[in-house]
Amino acid sequence: MKTMILWGLVGLNALLLGVFVSHYLHENAAVAQVPAAGGPGEYIICPGAVTGLASEVVYVIDTLNGQLGAISYDMNGNRLSMLPGVDLNRTFQSGMQGNAIPNAPGTSPLGVQHR
Repeated sequence: MKTMILWGLVGLNALLLGVFVSHYLHENAAVAQVPAAGGPGEYIICPGAVTGLASEVVYVIDTLNGQLGAISYDMNGNRLSMLPGVDLNRTFQSGMQGNAIPNAPGTSPLGVQHR
């Protein structure tokens, strides 16, 4: 009986020693999640206000996918409200087709014509 307990303790100690040594033998590498195509983007988040809304909003801009969204806290309903999103790529394309803001950076002042 004593020899069986002794060999059981020897085996347990060998197992514990193996676990302890294996902790230091393997490479400790950090592995990040690989971004999927069209997956998560880089975001810019800033607070602001919307005319006609009593509460403030938080604008969320996805710079990789060209999307603008806004989140508002509805105090009456005690919940978050998502405002309709905007496709910034389409908005910027319409600006480049002659609907640009006058005197904006990169545009010509009024009355100046390019040759």
